[in-house]
Amino acid sequence: MGAIRSRCAARLLSWRGHDALAVGWQTNSNVMITSYLSEKAELILCFVEDAYYEHALSFIPKEYQSKVKRVNIGPDRWMRPDHPELEIIMKEHLDNLGF
Repeated sequence: MGAIRSRCAARLLSWRGHDALAVGWQTNSNVMITSYLSEKAELILCFVEDAYYEHALSFIPKEYQSKVKRVNIGPDRWMRPDHPELEIIMKEHLDNLGF
């Protein structure tokens, strides 16, 4: 979930041969996130800060919340998903997650 961070992660995961989709709890409809994407996802990466995590998690049905992995890379400050600093940080986190 998120905007810039999720789009960066989805692009990098796609380059690594994974099917990935960027979604957000603020910009996408709740129905899309909860009823279909949560069910179909193997893993849901959540890029929100601590203060927003419980709120973001509330958009995922309880039966799928075990799929959520919170990735703490700090607030969304990069303004674009291809920012060089964000890509370096994201690659490190994806490597640590085994992607």
